[in-house]
Amino acid sequence: MRQHSPLLLRIWAVAAVVALLGIGWGVYQWGRHDVGVDYADAVAQRKVLREQLAETRNDLDALRDRAARLETARRIDEQATKGVRKSLKDLQQENLDLREELQFYRAIVSPSMVKSGIRIENFKLDQGSEPRHYHYKLTLIHMQEVKHRRQLGRGTVHIAVEGTQGGAPKRLALADIGLPKNSGIKYSFKYFKHFEGDMILPKGFVPRTVVVRAVPRDGGAAQAVEETFDWPIPAS
Repeated sequence: MRQHSPLLLRIWAVAAVVALLGIGWGVYQWGRHDVGVDYADAVAQRKVLREQLAETRNDLDALRDRAARLETARRIDEQATKGVRKSLKDLQQENLDLREELQFYRAIVSPSMVKSGIRIENFKLDQGSEPRHYHYKLTLIHMQEVKHRRQLGRGTVHIAVEGTQGGAPKRLALADIGLPKNSGIKYSFKYFKHFEGDMILPKGFVPRTVVVRAVPRDGGAAQAVEETFDWPIPAS
């Protein structure tokens, strides 16, 4: 076998090392360039993403502000609508009250259209503050001919509640259920008068109607007037 000199071997060794170093340097430079490119792209992309995030946050804040303004406007519109509806309801009720009042006074000043005497104009019943307690309001009108316009109407009003108790018909007068209890309400007035009072229904009694009877003192039972009203609210 041919023997190589030590010098030649050393030359080959150095050449190999140089070649390896060259290859390593090339790989290093290539990797450095590639990593540098990727890093620069990452930095650029991060910058773009940050800008997009800032824009998105600004858009979100703007949308939140707009939503808040719209919600405020909606609440204002809702309150305004409620106010308008309430005002309209109040005006309608006031109009109705004025019509009723106008008819009421027309009946007083135009007695030729109706029969002279006491007239039961209105009766209302409201629930009291306690169960089976009720508050009533009654209005009477004294209809008169012109020549007798200044005379007083005098008499007694009797109020009774009709219904059932234990399945049997029953009639309760104010003497039984009124506060205070009385057999009748005395009246004396020229044109009209309002009456108010309270009543308590006994347990087990189911009201059906209220009977109001006005008996003039001068004419007596012959000129008495009577009206029957349905019980307006459930008995508690």
